[in-house]
Amino acid sequence: MKEILLYKSNDSIVANRIVNILDVNNIAYRQHDETMDKRPGAYGPIPGISIYVFEKDYDRALELIDPVIKDNTKGPQPFCPKCGSKEVEVIPRPKSTKVVILLAVLLFLIPGLYFVYSRNLDIRSGTLDIIAIVLLLSSIALMVISKYQNVNHQCKKCGKKFNHI
Repeated sequence: MKEILLYKSNDSIVANRIVNILDVNNIAYRQHDETMDKRPGAYGPIPGISIYVFEKDYDRALELIDPVIKDNTKGPQPFCPKCGSKEVEVIPRPKSTKVVILLAVLLFLIPGLYFVYSRNLDIRSGTLDIIAIVLLLSSIALMVISKYQNVNHQCKKCGKKFNHI
């Protein structure tokens, strides 16, 4: 009898769910490329676990594992960290977020470099110290602003905006 590739997955949990379904329904299968390495990916990319079934059982097996495959493609659903609701909508990030973050980094680096090298270059003065401190404080303020500006989800129930990766 000829074997056909039923499913190939990089996730061992999904492969295990498929194998359990095949076991319960008495469908003969064969797993291939199942590695039990303690350091996954240390010796190259993980090939993924392949599950093969006989040609005569292929259509039935595909029908049985269809819910697992559909469930696997959805991915994790975000939930609100404040109220726990799953009624969450995606909101676009403001275009100025990257500019604000870059400006905060620059406003942090310039005074830092000034304080490190001003004594060596003999350019230290009270006025420049005050300007450097103001720039440093403004960079910290911009970092706080960018944290609240860099959000991509909003809860429909409580209105909380949050970042979900």
